[in-house]
Amino acid sequence: MEHDKRPSTRQVVKTLIAEDGWKGFYKGIGPRFFSMSAWGTSMILAYEYLKRICAQDL
Repeated sequence: MEHDKRPSTRQVVKTLIAEDGWKGFYKGIGPRFFSMSAWGTSMILAYEYLKRICAQDL
């Protein structure tokens, strides 16, 4: 079974710059930032909630 040869990192960067310019490196940064912020916030809230539950006197 033959696999297609994958482009190197250098080739991908050259193609990205040729097609989209330097702005191509920042595509999707807004949605990614929002997604990571939402996950991070929910993780911290869940951790703090569980910490308070575990610290209560039984």
